[in-house]
Amino acid sequence: MKITVAKTRIYDLPKGKQLSVKTDDARYTCTDESLFDDLAEGATVDVELDGQNIVGVIKEAPAPAAKSESTPAAESPKAAPKTEPAKGYSYTPKPKATAPKEEPAAVVEETTEAPELTPDTVAPTTSGLTENDQVKPNDLFPLLKAEEIELRIGQIFDWGVTLLLYKDARCDQNRLDAKYTPFGWQKSYHSIDGRLYCTVSVKDPKTGEWISKSDVGTESNTEAEKGQASDAFKRACVCWGSGRELYTAPAITIKAADTVIEKNSKGKVVCKDNFSVRSISYDSQRNINALTIYSEAKKKVVFSWKK
Repeated sequence: MKITVAKTRIYDLPKGKQLSVKTDDARYTCTDESLFDDLAEGATVDVELDGQNIVGVIKEAPAPAAKSESTPAAESPKAAPKTEPAKGYSYTPKPKATAPKEEPAAVVEETTEAPELTPDTVAPTTSGLTENDQVKPNDLFPLLKAEEIELRIGQIFDWGVTLLLYKDARCDQNRLDAKYTPFGWQKSYHSIDGRLYCTVSVKDPKTGEWISKSDVGTESNTEAEKGQASDAFKRACVCWGSGRELYTAPAITIKAADTVIEKNSKGKVVCKDNFSVRSISYDSQRNINALTIYSEAKKKVVFSWKK
């Protein structure tokens, strides 16, 4: 289909397409062959075809004998429209700058697939640490030796007693000195809602940064305030890993025949015996897997356990 502006064919319009021609006075739209006779020589027209604008000027066509060089068509992602000289006026298209089309943002899809590992990559851990940040044996406190562990009576019955393993505050002080030196750790106390907390801080040997961990204490049966401060300190040391393995101990019961159980003057059942850890061992996960306990009163091993 041919489209003519002022008796000049300017486009071969494909079937079903729409052409829009804009002048200073009005815009004309046609889908078939039309004449716009009101456009005078020198008038500026704005031609739009399929969203592409081309601005041109109506001018007199050259003489038929003269040969003129054709003006290059405007660059466009689509095929450039054809221009043909004709009698009367000709339309010379001028390229009109158009804003570049914005490409839609790329959509990144999340995936739950595990990354492919190579010999040069480090497998991620559940803690999110790299291989250099992983806890190494030297970063942990040494496991408690038998002579560093104390025993206290938990409950006393007619048939026997129960025992609990523990470490005292002096043991933790010695272990902190040995691991961080006396200048590499410190402690402080503060109260929250009437409960005493102890904070143990150690200096990171790699960065020099002070790292702190805290825990709360409970009062003892003898000296309440002193016992609470000591208990808070020992619990804070457990946060650093000192003596944490004691929480893997088995239930320890000693029969009445293997110790000394009596009633005092007030009729209260008491145990007149001291116990000590004769031997202790641990598995690769730092859990207790064997334990023997010695009775000072009976002069013998009264508890032996192996996992």
